[in-house]
Amino acid sequence: MAKKLITISDLHISTPPLDDFDPEIESKFNGFVSHLASAPEDVELVINGDFLDFVQAPPFEGMALEATAAAEGCPLCFTEDQSLEKLQAIYQAHPSVFTSLQAFLSAKPGNEITVLPGNHDADFFWSRVQESLLQQMGRSVPGRLRFHLERVYRPSSFPGVWIEHGHQFDKINSFFLVGDPEHTEAGEIECWSANNPPIFRDQKKRQRLLECLGTRFLIRFLNRLDRDYPYVDNVKPFSVFVRLFAASALLSGYASLQVAVTVWRLLSYLVQTGITRRTDLLSLEGEPLDASTVLAKRLQELNERSKELQQRVQKEGFKCDLPLSLVLDDPRQARELMEFLSDHVELLTDLDPDDTGYLGLSGEAGTLSLARGFHIDESQELIAAAKRILTDTSVRIVIMGHTHEPQNRPGNLAYFNTGSWTRYYQHSREDKLRPWSLLKSGSQNVFPFALKYAEVDAAAAEQAQLKDYT
Repeated sequence: MAKKLITISDLHISTPPLDDFDPEIESKFNGFVSHLASAPEDVELVINGDFLDFVQAPPFEGMALEATAAAEGCPLCFTEDQSLEKLQAIYQAHPSVFTSLQAFLSAKPGNEITVLPGNHDADFFWSRVQESLLQQMGRSVPGRLRFHLERVYRPSSFPGVWIEHGHQFDKINSFFLVGDPEHTEAGEIECWSANNPPIFRDQKKRQRLLECLGTRFLIRFLNRLDRDYPYVDNVKPFSVFVRLFAASALLSGYASLQVAVTVWRLLSYLVQTGITRRTDLLSLEGEPLDASTVLAKRLQELNERSKELQQRVQKEGFKCDLPLSLVLDDPRQARELMEFLSDHVELLTDLDPDDTGYLGLSGEAGTLSLARGFHIDESQELIAAAKRILTDTSVRIVIMGHTHEPQNRPGNLAYFNTGSWTRYYQHSREDKLRPWSLLKSGSQNVFPFALKYAEVDAAAAEQAQLKDYT
């Protein structure tokens, strides 16, 4: 029986070029695991979701990664073979991680690792992915590397402790199906357990993982930006990214046209999901504003270079007999053009009037912002969920992850969030729009990392602590 429980989350170990688990963090992590291995007592290490980032491991974009469920009509992503391909790439990129974890398990007979899947590694529901990890890390210590395929983990040796990743409280990253309102709570069916895994058959009878909105955002939008802006997915929670960076991308002086068109498509998709309304999404000096109007204005600013863009889109097959300025004046034609450009962003290369414009901050801060209608605050959602969970008298401590925002007993609530083991953006509630230059390489000063973990002693769960590994 382990005498100490250590919980971490959100390592997001993947592969270049989209990998957030850089060499400095990897070295720190291996040191942390070695530290646990040398502890005098037995340790159970819980990796509470998003241990591996399958979503950003190759292959990380393309039509082959997506499909629709044959019976349910819901969006699907990876097949088991695709997940295994991604896993092999992660092994090759980070062999020392798996060596360190294997050494931890072998250090003492009571050491254990429990892995919970998160929204970035739902792939752990595949049996062959589990078998591969067991061979990689646990073959010499059978039974001590476990995959807990349930939403909540209540470790038997640590009564009163409630551990879950937290993504099921986040609309954008949860795994539910719309069911029969007469027979299911709120008409939703949860697909996150060994008995009801997030696995469905597509139109060709192939089994695939259920795709949450967050995964679709990455595959369709953010993964393509991550190569040029490696910190684009380090701005968490997602609502902060939308408010500070996605909104600014549509204004001249904050991001390139390629970014602007991609973000426009992302925001349009966000509206289509029902998360928010189009008129709620953006505002200009307090007035509701359509994102398409803002992007059309940016494209109008090309002036003489619009002729060059017109030649490029026509060569790629876009039917465009009128000058682009007239096309952009018509809302229907403008949308068709912008949808075409979002699928061919390479056509916008080198068209920005001033290449330095999006490397600095030439626009007026705060001109464009998210309206009040988009009010998701993932951290507050998880705090509210922890309050509800703690009304159960058998629960003394709640531990979550997912948001990448550490929480250490907020408001004296018996709740911890272990944050992430990746670099994160330091923001304040007063932040206005931010230039995309902050998301380029070399921005470590605004993307530091803090390696936090929750520690629970078997004899005193209520005295659990959130600690830093330095």
